[in-house]
Parts: sequence; structure tokens; C-alpha cells
Amino acid sequence: AVLWACRLLPFCHFLSAEEVLQDLLLSLLSELPPLPVVADSLAQAFPQEEASVRVSLRDKYNLLLQRLKQSSVFDGENKEVK
Repeated sequence: AVLWACRLLPFCHFLSAEEVLQDLLLSLLSELPPLPVVADSLAQAFPQEEASVRVSLRDKYNLLLQRLKQSSVFDGENKEVK
């Protein structure tokens, strides 16, 4: 489901579903354990970090990012450690 959500992201503006798709993706990623593949999916889905995320979803994005950082998936510069 995460893979398909990532594939749909480039087209979500044309579908008028940007916020819904971002919310779905953040919800799916937050249910997964903090693994490097989750961090990769997050980085792929939101390449410009917080600027890529809709304002209403930034809290959810920041919580997920904080959880990944606490588990040592990222170092301080958002690069993978594991």
C-alpha cells in the first residue's frame, strides 16, 4: 500500500487528492516499525521535507520524523545510519 501511495503522489495534484494521499501515506508509515525502508519511503514521498507536507499534516509528519530519529534510523542530517 505504501508503494502504491508513493507512486500516486506525483499525480495527486491532478486528482485533487494531495492532502488525502499524504495523510494516508503518513498513517501507513506511522504504523510500520522504525526501519530504514520506512525512512526511505518517507524521504521519497516528501523530498523537500516539511515544505512538501500540507500544513494540516505537518504535526503528523514531525511526530513520525521524531520517532524515526529516536530509533537511530536517521542521524542529525536525515541520513541513514543503519
